[in-house]
Amino acid sequence: TDPGAFAQSGQWIPVAIGVAIALVVSLTKSTVRPAANVATAGVAAPVLSTVEDVASVALVFVAILVPVLVLVAVLA
Repeated sequence: TDPGAFAQSGQWIPVAIGVAIALVVSLTKSTVRPAANVATAGVAAPVLSTVEDVASVALVFVAILVPVLVLVAVLA
């Protein structure tokens, strides 16, 4: 509830890192997509979209699986 305490605690650092990562991904996508569409007359769009979707699903599974594996390793 106190913005000053939030700023001093350092909890804003992961938020800032997340924003920076999202910005880099978005800028990369907005640069590559038009270039790929022009170079391939739009044929690459569905391929790029599918690759992005598969990568997103894979990263979600990794984000869920890694903490579980760490917990199993700690318990073992």
